[in-house]
Amino acid sequence: MPTQMAVAVLIFGVVFCSFFWGGLRIALKSKRHLKTQGRLRKSWVEKTGQLNSSRQSFSPRVEYVYAVDGKNYVGRELRIPGRSLRTRHEAAKALSPYTTGFPLAVWYDPAAPHICYLEKTHPLEAGLPVMFGGILIVGSLFALVSTK
Repeated sequence: MPTQMAVAVLIFGVVFCSFFWGGLRIALKSKRHLKTQGRLRKSWVEKTGQLNSSRQSFSPRVEYVYAVDGKNYVGRELRIPGRSLRTRHEAAKALSPYTTGFPLAVWYDPAAPHICYLEKTHPLEAGLPVMFGGILIVGSLFALVSTK
């Protein structure tokens, strides 16, 4: 691998890891979060970005209420870390388990109850992009060292 290519892959790996590191931290921290009951106020699908001129991305959006220690909160996160889906159908499917007005499980951080969501992300799922970035970093470092 030429040196410039190895440096480019190294930089890409570092950027990739740093972009997804926060999601992994949140997923690991969520193991300590508690569950309470809430009620869905509304749900909808929102266009979140233009991938290119012919494709768009969509996100499932929710708003729900819940109480912790007698204090009411409003939540808007379906999943932490959140992610956009490529099609409107995929985003709508992600909302299908949630019906307005019915009770639902809400996960929250006991140290900061306003931090909440409806679905946990498994640390392995959140960690895969970080592992991929790590592989790029190690591979490019190996390539750089072996060319000297």
